[in-house]
Amino acid sequence: MAREPVVMALGTGRWRVVYETTMIVLALVVVALLPMRDEGPVRAVNLAVWGVFVVDYVTRLALSTDRRGFVRRNVVDLIAILPADFFRATRVLRVARLFRVIRAGSILWRVTRDVRGVLRTNALKWVLAVAAAVILGAALAVWAIEPGIETFPDALWWSTVTATTVGYGDLSPEHGLARAVAVILMFVGIGTIGMLTGSIATYFLGDQAAGSNPDVEHVRARLADWDELNQDERDRLVAILEALVRADRPCCVGGHAPGPD
Repeated sequence: MAREPVVMALGTGRWRVVYETTMIVLALVVVALLPMRDEGPVRAVNLAVWGVFVVDYVTRLALSTDRRGFVRRNVVDLIAILPADFFRATRVLRVARLFRVIRAGSILWRVTRDVRGVLRTNALKWVLAVAAAVILGAALAVWAIEPGIETFPDALWWSTVTATTVGYGDLSPEHGLARAVAVILMFVGIGTIGMLTGSIATYFLGDQAAGSNPDVEHVRARLADWDELNQDERDRLVAILEALVRADRPCCVGGHAPGPD
């Protein structure tokens, strides 16, 4: 079964954090340079970043235990490192810019797996979506009923500050309904912050617990991308889980697990 090479080589410690942070910064550099003319220092930086991404792809391919499967699963990464940057024709330069966008997007998608994992933990993404809707709705309500808040940006600022329980005090409602809205925002904010910190702790503590067994860690990482797996990859994950369950069972007699005492 193929395993994510970066996870196997770097684990979950500081080197993995350094690696992922570096790749995110390089992807953002690619995006920042897109509006600039591709010449001089800009071209040199683009080529240097392209070289780093090529080395990253080749290294991950070399570390993979299933290189054919790795190539199939990382087609976008392979397209992103095609050497269009070396050509100066106008049309090819446009293609090169497209490849840079693909390159940045694929890197950001791959190395933000932990972020997506946290958002999936305890349905956090839906909690954050509801909290954002409440903050926006409260801003609209206060903007409409509070005479001391005259612009929508000010209302949105007040709503956000209240929901995060910061309370700078630069804007404060005086109308009764606006104060009622503030109370609702406070409760929503306290609950959302608690859910956020709890989900982060749950995700990473679970990751540490799985770190003692590379097979379990691999299964967890692949389950996080369940929607992206094809049927064969899902069947292999199920087979691994069944093997892990059999390995953890106490010794059986006559092919049957011992019953309870």
